[in-house]
Amino acid sequence: KQLRKRSASTKHQTPSTTATRIPPTTTMLSLFSLQAASCSSTMARSLHPTMNTTRSFSLFQRTFGSFSPLLAQPNPSAAITMTSSGRVANTNNLASSNNSNLWISIREKSTLKTNKSAAKRLLVRGSGGIKRQRAGRTHNTGYKGRTRVNRLASSTGIKAKGIEKRMRRLLGA
Repeated sequence: KQLRKRSASTKHQTPSTTATRIPPTTTMLSLFSLQAASCSSTMARSLHPTMNTTRSFSLFQRTFGSFSPLLAQPNPSAAITMTSSGRVANTNNLASSNNSNLWISIREKSTLKTNKSAAKRLLVRGSGGIKRQRAGRTHNTGYKGRTRVNRLASSTGIKAKGIEKRMRRLLGA
């Protein structure tokens, strides 16, 4: 009844402001879905302004552009690159330097140096084997059985030959 009164009172208004008559069986959910469907395209345009742009990206930029801002630079003069020494540098500052510094250098496997962490964790036995402590005894031992904790307290050797060879070179043994 209230809708009929409102529609009767709006008869003398301009056609652009007249209210549409809603059937009494219409639920609020269907009203919301009708309204959402009618404005979904305008909402999509306002929420995603990039949908209307005509800027084209390469396949590489579309694939990897969201992962790293360094990969998809729209302005190549503002790109950030790594120098041959491994530092990150702006190419605007390196305009006077040669082009070899602008490329990202792929580092080769580094040479082995004295490794203090290996010296702290590993010990060369008298027989020449390398001894290390087992993992898993320093904390969270409340639920572990006594036999298991005692076994974890003992030392063990390194089984893999490749790892043992590398550890020997690190220890200088």
